Amino acid sequence: MMHNQFLLLLCIFSCVSPFGCSVPKMMLNHENQIAHTYETMDSIRIVLFQDNRPDEERIEYQTAVNSLSPQIWSGLTSPEMMLFVQNSLVEEANRSHLFVVSDEAELELSGYVNSMKVDRRVTFWRYAAIIPLTIGILASEPGDLTNLWIGAGVSLIFSSLDFPILTATVDYHAIIKRNGIQIFETDIKLQKEDKYSSWSEWGWQDVSIMASKVLDQAITESISMLYEEISSTNL
Repeated sequence: MMHNQFLLLLCIFSCVSPFGCSVPKMMLNHENQIAHTYETMDSIRIVLFQDNRPDEERIEYQTAVNSLSPQIWSGLTSPEMMLFVQNSLVEEANRSHLFVVSDEAELELSGYVNSMKVDRRVTFWRYAAIIPLTIGILASEPGDLTNLWIGAGVSLIFSSLDFPILTATVDYHAIIKRNGIQIFETDIKLQKEDKYSSWSEWGWQDVSIMASKVLDQAITESISMLYEEISSTNL
């Protein structure tokens, strides 16, 4: 009985799944938008970027863990990552009025993605929360759970200090061609970080939703950087 209580409380306070669940498929939704609007420059075709991400960014169904080292949470997405980027570029081109998107345009925006991911890591407090709980278990007497609940209470306090970190990385090369001749290229790189309370984690799907929002923010900011640079050139 004591052993079962220990396992249950250990899972609760350390937020560690005992079932080895996989990182969920990340459902990407383009919710953010760039702030600027522009005078329309031209019409353009926006094609699917080449996916040059390393293999580690595309691992599917890896076991979700609470780790002090970053774990990638965007290995499997819906829609597929390159399609999401293309759709976001099209949507923001239309919204900002920078281009009129057309399959018949002379201009073509293409490129390749070197890195596009979001990873998650927990803090020291996630593991520190296990210590008082363990001490409470070991100090408990049969029929007296006082020390157990004291340890659990201290574990709750430690757990409340854990703010896992989500970091989105975006790195791609964009190219514009007119009738097949390259007239513009640039590298876009940025990282965006966010923290959240571990108490907001009620399951891995909650983590995946929060991670997808950070990734969308980073991708949108990168598109803003790209379009701002394009708008200052003479295509």
